[in-house]
Amino acid sequence: STQSTGSVKRFKIATLCTKEGQRMDTDYYDTFLKNNGISSVEVKKSSISGKGVFATKNLKAGDLIFREKPLSATQGPWNEFYAFACHHCHKFIGSLEEQVQRLTNYTNKPVLPYVKECFYDICTSKNLSLPTSIPCRSASCKRLYCSSECEKMAWNTYHQSLCFPSDNPEHPLSILEQLAYEVDGALICSRILATIIQETKKNGGDITKASKPYRMFISEKWWSLIPNPSGSDVTDDVWIDGLKQRVVDAITLLKAGIQVDPSIHSLFSIDFFGSLLGIIEMNSVELVVPSPVTLYFSQLQERNLINSVTNEIWNDIESNSKHDDDDEKVEDIPPPCYGTALCAIQGTINHSCSPNVEVRKENLDWHGDTMVFALKDIKMGEELFISYIDENQSYEERQQSLKFPYLFDCKCEKCLTDQKLSVVK
Repeated sequence: STQSTGSVKRFKIATLCTKEGQRMDTDYYDTFLKNNGISSVEVKKSSISGKGVFATKNLKAGDLIFREKPLSATQGPWNEFYAFACHHCHKFIGSLEEQVQRLTNYTNKPVLPYVKECFYDICTSKNLSLPTSIPCRSASCKRLYCSSECEKMAWNTYHQSLCFPSDNPEHPLSILEQLAYEVDGALICSRILATIIQETKKNGGDITKASKPYRMFISEKWWSLIPNPSGSDVTDDVWIDGLKQRVVDAITLLKAGIQVDPSIHSLFSIDFFGSLLGIIEMNSVELVVPSPVTLYFSQLQERNLINSVTNEIWNDIESNSKHDDDDEKVEDIPPPCYGTALCAIQGTINHSCSPNVEVRKENLDWHGDTMVFALKDIKMGEELFISYIDENQSYEERQQSLKFPYLFDCKCEKCLTDQKLSVVK
C-alpha cells in the first residue's frame, strides 16, 4: 500500500548509528513504566554499562517482577506452519481440535478423548480462551488476528505499510519473508521500520520522535556482530561484503514493497537498516507463546489418562514436527509460537553470568508478553541482571559467546573468580 508522510523534519541517520542507547533518558523510561503499569523496577544509571534496571522494592526468589508488551515482535516464518497464532499479539487462535489438526495434517478435526476435563474446563476456570480468527481488512491478505482490536492495532501501527496479496509469491514483501530464513532479524526490522513510517505520518513528519523508542538501545552495524565462521574459506572482508549485500537485498525489497514517499527514503539506507538489525542482534529476546496443545497432553499425563488414541495423536504430532528443508526435529513438542521480540525494559537489563532474574513462560501464559522472574531474593535498589548466554559454559566459552554479538568481556563476579582459577591452573 502507498502512503504519504507530507513534510518530514530533518533526520540524521547517524542518530541510530551511534551508541546513543548508552545515554540515560530518565523521562522516557519513567513515562514508559508508568504507561505500562510497571512499578516494581526503574531504569537509571548503572556502574556496569551506562544504564540498567533496578528493583524499587524487595523481591523474593520466584516472584514475577514485571510483564511487558514488546515494542515489536514477529513470529518466525518457519514457525507459522506449526503455530497458528495472531499476527499481532501472537496468541493462538482456533479451537484445540483445529490446533491438533494443523499439527498432524489430519484431513478432518480429530475427536480428542477427555478434552472437556483436560482442557476446556481448565480454560474456563483460568479465564483462558482460543478465539476464532479475524482476517485482515484487505481481502487479499493472509494475515489473521485473534480479535478486531488486534487487527485494528496492527493496521494502524505497521500493517498498513506491510500488507500485500498473499497469492502473489513474486511480491517484494513475499520474497522478503524468504530472505528472513537467512537474515534472522529481517522481519522484525521491517515491522519496526513500518512502525516508524506510520508514526511519522501521524505526528506531522518528525522521524526523530517516531524512532526514539528504538534509539534507546545500544547498537552496532549488524555485519560487525556476525563473525566469519571458523575454518571459512573466505576472507573477513569478503564475509562482511556478503552480509552487507543481504542488507541491501532486504532494503531493495522493502523499498519496492512499501512504496513510501520519497521524502523518507533516508530510512532505507544500509546504515540505518544495518543498525536496526544490530539492535535486534544485541537486544532482542525470544518470543515464546506455549501451545495450548501442551496443556491438554500435560493434563492427560497428570491424570493418568494416556491411552492408545492419545498416544497415536502424539506420535503423529511428533513425526509431523520437523523442518521441511532438512528433516530436523523441532526442539519443543508441541511447537510453541516462536519468534523475536524487542522490549524496552527487558532489553535494558544488563548481563551477568550469575543472573538474579530470568525470562520464562509457563504453560498457561498464552500471550506474547515478556515475563521477568526473580531467581534470587533481590533487595530494593539492587540492579537486575540476566544472562545473555548459557552461564553453565566454561569461563573461556562464556567470554567467546559474549564477544559476538555483544562485543564485551564480562567482568562479573563469577567471571573474575573463574579467571583467577584459570590462571592458577
